[in-house]
Amino acid sequence: MLKCTHCNASFKWSKTLKGNWMFSTIQCNKCGKKSKITYFSRLIIVALTVVPLLIFGLFLSPFENVLITIIVAILVAHC
Repeated sequence: MLKCTHCNASFKWSKTLKGNWMFSTIQCNKCGKKSKITYFSRLIIVALTVVPLLIFGLFLSPFENVLITIIVAILVAHC
């Protein structure tokens, strides 16, 4: 989990995910300092969000219809 470099407080997963997708900085709720998102953390976020969706869609999907597979994969990702 990403932590503040100044006060070592943990960031919420949703805040980290939003910061990665928007290519912005994350502001700490505890001390107010802004943390820059590194390239390595972006790779981790992509691996933790996109790779499971691909595995489900390509190998584990019990559905024949691609649209149903995509809808179920999105619902699983949001849980």
